Amino acid sequence: MIIKNVELKNIRSHKNTSITIPRGVVLIKGEVGSGKTSILDGLKFALFGSFQNAETLLRVGENQGEVSVTLDRDGSDIIFKRILKRTKTGFSSNEIIVIENGIERRISDGEMRNYISKLFRVKFERAKD
Repeated sequence: MIIKNVELKNIRSHKNTSITIPRGVVLIKGEVGSGKTSILDGLKFALFGSFQNAETLLRVGENQGEVSVTLDRDGSDIIFKRILKRTKTGFSSNEIIVIENGIERRISDGEMRNYISKLFRVKFERAKD
């Protein structure tokens, strides 16, 4: 499983950024505040949906943002897209799209968790209070 591309739209300092990730070891460098951590936070948000205060990901003054991640799995691409929206009562990040073999599906957060769990062979545990 290889990350091929990350797209950030209205995510913190990224208005519309597309990053192609080459094979091998990757170094992300830049000035303080240039958006390095936002790339990693975007990856985490897109794949796992977990981010404390997800609303801090949304670019100031915007009502919607999204992160798309393209993975190469044995020569075929899988695209995960998670959309973050400002609502009347706060924020929503439950809109998730998976594109696999050219077929686009909208899935729930629970379905995404199961999909990622199987894909990466990881087990999700609920946080304890």
